[in-house]
Amino acid sequence: MSNERTLNCFQAELEVLQRKYSHAKKKISELKRHESFLAVQLQERDHEYHSHLRLLRDRVVQLEKELANAQKYAGMPVRLPGYGGAKEQDPQQAFINGNLSPPELLKQPPVGH
Repeated sequence: MSNERTLNCFQAELEVLQRKYSHAKKKISELKRHESFLAVQLQERDHEYHSHLRLLRDRVVQLEKELANAQKYAGMPVRLPGYGGAKEQDPQQAFINGNLSPPELLKQPPVGH
């Protein structure tokens, strides 16, 4: 009878462990789905952020060109924000050369691209 009792005990433990294993598998599956959802959401937000960033950069360049043209029209030397020199320079070219906005952080390539 001792062997039968031991066998019953092991079977009961096995059932408990199988239930725990099944529960853990379900939780892992749920977490994987949630992780996948969050990854897609993060990619969408990242794409949207960088789209807005591009629009803002373009707008800065446009405004700097307008400022340079206004300064030329007024007979003033062209002096743009972030550019210390007094010589005239095309704002788009200055932007490309890194002499104008944006700050260093915005010059870095987007994360994950």
